[in-house]
Amino acid sequence: MEKKATRVKMSDEVWAQLSEAIERAKHSRAGAPSKQAEREFIEALLYLIRVGAPWRDLPADLGY
Repeated sequence: MEKKATRVKMSDEVWAQLSEAIERAKHSRAGAPSKQAEREFIEALLYLIRVGAPWRDLPADLGY
């Protein structure tokens, strides 16, 4: 039986590559520290893009 690919979460391999790019792109550590992990924030953005939903319709498991 084939393993079905999930459409909701990015793989750890993709995140590893993306997180490296995010760290290189950061120019400043100014401002308050985030209450949400970077991966959760990116997952939330990708979800909203995928479904075309506004922020208020973001599922609770993807942050506030």
